[in-house]
Amino acid sequence: MASESEISAFERLSANDRDILSQPEVRGVLSGVKPAAFEDWHGTIQDLQGIRDFLASVGIDALVTPHIIMNRETVARRIADEPELARLAGWKDGESVDSLAEQFERLGAASENDVLRGFLVGFPASAILGFQRKETLGRRGVQTNPSEFFNPKFADRNPSAAVDDVSRMRLAALAAEYASLPRLRWQSGPDRPTAEAVDALLDRHREDISELYQRLWSLSETDADALAWKKSVAVKDANGENLCEFSTFGKDGDQAPDVLALQEKARSVRSHF
Repeated sequence: MASESEISAFERLSANDRDILSQPEVRGVLSGVKPAAFEDWHGTIQDLQGIRDFLASVGIDALVTPHIIMNRETVARRIADEPELARLAGWKDGESVDSLAEQFERLGAASENDVLRGFLVGFPASAILGFQRKETLGRRGVQTNPSEFFNPKFADRNPSAAVDDVSRMRLAALAAEYASLPRLRWQSGPDRPTAEAVDALLDRHREDISELYQRLWSLSETDADALAWKKSVAVKDANGENLCEFSTFGKDGDQAPDVLALQEKARSVRSHF
């Protein structure tokens, strides 16, 4: 529970900055679960020094810019625990932990920034490396969204796929099953099934989709399974709010030890305010 002095320091901040500090993504940083937060709170910090002073008053050594709050201790610990992943993210031996945030701001949304982004926001290594492999396959022309296998125009939309007669029949069957799902009227876009119905259909056919990946693009079973079993995982705090969300890859990707450990750690996180 926050002390009266901490609450007072918090209340002296602007409503904008109090709102940013209260976001679940930032709470994960304050608790040490996430190294940094930067693009999920949808706002700009107004009083940088005020935020720094407040965080210092609650024992957090933070780098604060208009768009980033980084817990230096958490970043340093992750570098020490996962040095190879830190190097993939762009860190070099002997650099300060601040160099990673500086690099992120310099690169912005550049595609080569994916590992750095995942490292800073605290995604598990298994998810980061799986995402990196997915991106590599995508650059080779492989369709990396497994739900696209339900599209009746799959062959036309994926010219790099070697679609033979057997594959064409399997794709037609998947498209027909998708077409038979109940559709709802949406405020924007065409009528379509719920996300839950599509996910259930995916779960029933992940083995089939893995086999199609192997057949259409000559992928290894490991790579095919990684794409067919792509799943979204949410990391929730004690209040049930998302601290972060990421994709896992592979049959047991959502049960990887580092994914489960992060979820367990997050369950103890409560609001500071």
